[in-house]
Amino acid sequence: MQEGLVTIILPIYNTEKYLDRCVNSVLCQSYKNLEIILIDDGSSDFCASKCDEWEHRDSRIKVIHKKNEGLGEARNTGIKNAAGEYICFFDSDDYIDPEIIEKAIKSIKRNNADIVIWGVNEVSSSGKIRRFTPYTSKEVYECDEVHAVILPDLIAPDPTMKKKNYIRMSAWACMFSMNLIFTCRWKFLSERQFISEDVISLLHLYRNVHRVAVIPECLYFYCENDSSLSHTYREDRLEKINFCYDACMNVCEQAGYNSEVKKRMGLWYYSCIVGALKTLVSCKDGKESISSIKNITTDSRFHKVIGDLDFCKEPLTRKIIYTALKSKNAVLIYTV
Repeated sequence: MQEGLVTIILPIYNTEKYLDRCVNSVLCQSYKNLEIILIDDGSSDFCASKCDEWEHRDSRIKVIHKKNEGLGEARNTGIKNAAGEYICFFDSDDYIDPEIIEKAIKSIKRNNADIVIWGVNEVSSSGKIRRFTPYTSKEVYECDEVHAVILPDLIAPDPTMKKKNYIRMSAWACMFSMNLIFTCRWKFLSERQFISEDVISLLHLYRNVHRVAVIPECLYFYCENDSSLSHTYREDRLEKINFCYDACMNVCEQAGYNSEVKKRMGLWYYSCIVGALKTLVSCKDGKESISSIKNITTDSRFHKVIGDLDFCKEPLTRKIIYTALKSKNAVLIYTV
C-alpha cells in the first residue's frame, strides 16, 4: 500500500453513453494522488476502446479487460490490483463531486476511521436532483456505536425520527481503509446470487468495522438510468428478495447484531417489495399487474416479515400500501 494514495475502482459494463462523464469527474478531483482502475467487464459496446483511450491520456489510469462476471467480481478484481491506502468503488454511469476524495481522505485520516460515509444526490432522467444528506449527532462513531447507530441507519432510516439520517448501504457511498479490507480478507458477493449484493457484502464487513466517520454533505451523484435492470420486472423478483433477506438475517445471527439491526432488515425487505411493485405496475398492464401483485401478497415469507413491522410513524402512502399488502388487496395496491 502506498501512503496517501487513493484507489478508485470503476467497474464498467456497456455504459459508453455515461463513461466519459464519470471518468472526467474522477480526473477533475481536487485531490490528485489517485490510482484509477477501469475494469472492463466484457463490455459489448465501445467501452473497451474508450477505456484504452483514457489510459493513454492519464498515467494514473490503469485498464483491466476481463470476461463478464458481474459487478461484484469486477470490484474484487479491482481490490486485488489496488495499491492505495484507501479505496472507493464508483459506478460508471454515475459521477462525483470534485472535492469528494479530498474531503473523504481528510475525514478518514483525522478520525482514524475504517470507513467514511457521505450523502447522495439522486439525479432523475430529466436532470432533477433530490438531496439525501446524512444527519448525525456527531462526526465519528466507534466500537458499539457503529452497530447501535450507524449500521441500522445504513440498512433503513429510523421510522420514528422526523429528520431521517440519509446514509446508504452502498459501496459507492463511502471510502474504505485498505487495511480493513486486507485484515479481514473481505470481498464482494455477486449480484448474480444476491439481489442486493452491497447490503449482504457490507453486513459481512461491518463485523470488523470499529470506527466510522460521517461527512454531512451530498457528494455522490446517483443517476437514474431507464435501461437499468432495476426497471425490468422479472417473475423471480420476490424469490430473489426472499433469498437475500434470509441470507442477510443469517449474517445478522452469526455476527451477533442487535435487535435494531434485524428490525431495520425488515424495513429494508418492505422497501424492496414496494420497489418491486412499482416496477411491475410500470412494466405490465392492469390485469397482468394485479395477477403478479397477488403472487406477492399471498407469499408466506412476505407476511411473516411484514407482520412484525410498525408503520405508525410512516408517511400516509406507505401506511396505505402496508395495510393493502397485509389485507392482500391487490386492486388497492395497483391503484395506489
